Amino acid sequence: MYIHIFKKVQWDYIILDEAHKIKNDSSSLSINVRQLKSDYRLLLTGTPIQNNIHELWSLMNFLMPKLFKDSEDFDFLYSKISNLDDENQLYVNTLHQILRPFILRRIKLHVEQQLLPKKEIFLFVGMSNMQKQWYKNIITRNYDELINNNGKSQALHNVLMQLRKVCNHP
Repeated sequence: MYIHIFKKVQWDYIILDEAHKIKNDSSSLSINVRQLKSDYRLLLTGTPIQNNIHELWSLMNFLMPKLFKDSEDFDFLYSKISNLDDENQLYVNTLHQILRPFILRRIKLHVEQQLLPKKEIFLFVGMSNMQKQWYKNIITRNYDELINNNGKSQALHNVLMQLRKVCNHP
């Protein structure tokens, strides 16, 4: 990564797509992007915010490092949320109030209402003769034949995975 070059620039905006990749604050990507200087920051993700409080802090710390500087305080204050009883509802409400200005949540239904409903088409494709032979050998656990045909001397451990490969599973 060319982080040493990017660190020299004072950025107006840093917009991070796939923001869930920095939820681990000790990952190299997370450490590197936090070193960048900018006036404004924005996180984009299609991944819902998870229930892990420390990961949430990591995202918030990237957005506003001065406001969310200490993970220990944040973790301690909101660790009680894992037990959702009436006593801890105050913590949940407080956290929601803190997060509300930072989150714009949209669902596909609200984004484009003129799209036609999703249409799924299943196309079944038969196996070739070679695939049928491999399939038969895997199903019958004919490892000797599989090893000879494959040219490798390793045993097949995960039969389901091998079947997916034989049948052109993506």
